[in-house]
Amino acid sequence: MASSTALPRPWGVLFGRRSVLLIAGTSLVSACVTTGGEDGAPDAAGRLPPDRVAHPDRPVQLIYIGAYDCLPCRSWEATIEPSFLASPTRARLTYRKLKFPFFRDIAENSLWPEDLRWVRDRLSLRSGTPRWIIVRGEEVLLSTMRWSAVAPVLERQVAV
Repeated sequence: MASSTALPRPWGVLFGRRSVLLIAGTSLVSACVTTGGEDGAPDAAGRLPPDRVAHPDRPVQLIYIGAYDCLPCRSWEATIEPSFLASPTRARLTYRKLKFPFFRDIAENSLWPEDLRWVRDRLSLRSGTPRWIIVRGEEVLLSTMRWSAVAPVLERQVAV
C-alpha cells in the first residue's frame, strides 16, 4: 500500500516533496485570502461576512484569532466553537473570527479588519494562536490563549 504522503511521480521527480508542499500551501493561502469564505475576507463586491462586522446593538465583542497551521485552533473550531455559536451567550455579543495563514505571524495588516487594527496595535500582537480577545467599546477586557478563561468573563459582560 502506498504512503498517504507520497506525491504523484512527476511532482516528486521534478520538485521534491517539500517544494511541492510549499507551492501548494502558498497557493491555498493565496486563494483563501483573496476570495470570500470562511477566512472572513471580503467577497468580490468588497462586503465583509457578518462575523467581520461590529454590531452596534451588541457592545461586547469576542474576537477569535486562529491560524490554518495551528492544531489547537482546528481542534477548538471542530469541537467547541459549534456549541459556542449555538449558545445564548453568543446571541448577546458580536463574534469576530480572524484566520491567518501562520500562527507565528498574525500581524499582517491586510488580514485585519480596519476597525480592529487598534486592538492588534494596543496589544502588540505579532504571533500566537488560538487567541481570544474580549472588547467592550474601545476597552480590551481580556486577551488570552486559554478558552477556559473566556467563558466566565463573557458571562459577566453579557449578563442581562
